[in-house]
Amino acid sequence: MEIEAKILNIDPEKAIKNLTTIGAVKIFDGEINTLFYDTPEGTLSKRKDLLRLRRIGKEVILTYKRYISNKNVKTREEYETEVGSLEKMDLILRSLGYQITEKMSKKRVSYKTESVRVDIDIHLENYSIIPPLLEIEAKDEDAINKLVVELGFSREDLSAWDFFEVARHYLAKTPK
Repeated sequence: MEIEAKILNIDPEKAIKNLTTIGAVKIFDGEINTLFYDTPEGTLSKRKDLLRLRRIGKEVILTYKRYISNKNVKTREEYETEVGSLEKMDLILRSLGYQITEKMSKKRVSYKTESVRVDIDIHLENYSIIPPLLEIEAKDEDAINKLVVELGFSREDLSAWDFFEVARHYLAKTPK
């Protein structure tokens, strides 16, 4: 089960300082390239599910997320597996009838506390309009709320939006 929330429009340097102050340990610093897939009919997006293929450093991860809720935090049933080749897995998915619906790249710095993972994301290329954000993932909503306060934010700063909702929000604000 994936339970997470975002804090939008953050100062990455301040977030890193606050994370190190509370004893969080850096576990990743690099670029992530993501391909999102769906059927031509949009079967997955209609259910608010997600199928993605990601290159994270040297790893390639295939992920399926099944929508549970977006109440106070985003809750998904999540299945992930490492695959050997992004290109071959992409070919398999397209051969099965899936198509790439979106491509996204971002710079990510990840930290871990005893019970919470925090990612600082800076979107690149087509999504560089999105300001830096924090993504907080934990075993339950209480752990997220506790960490938010430790980092100097409040519960009201949290968003249960997924990537596409965040993108729509900021792209809608962009002058055409």
